[in-house]
Amino acid sequence: VDATDEDFGKIVAYAAAHDIPLLVQFHADWCRPCKVLAPLVQDVITTDKTAALVRVDIEKAQETVRAYKVMALPTLVVIVDGQAKNQTIGSQTKDKVRQFL
Repeated sequence: VDATDEDFGKIVAYAAAHDIPLLVQFHADWCRPCKVLAPLVQDVITTDKTAALVRVDIEKAQETVRAYKVMALPTLVVIVDGQAKNQTIGSQTKDKVRQFL
């Protein structure tokens, strides 16, 4: 799911109400490492089914970026029960993404 500032809060609230962990991937169209990471993250989410994926384009969701203090790309954040539980920055392997979750 791609999220903007307008719908990010609703997505987090829905996930919290239904006990669904979220993996939030902050990215930008111009970010090459983000483009490399995206299919790896999608594969882990699809295969493992341990969380739902939410993609946030930093150009379209600046309030959300500030709220989660995203300073570099790519950034991954795990949200459980509406709260950020873990954050990692930079390129990752599939195994690192699995461990991060």
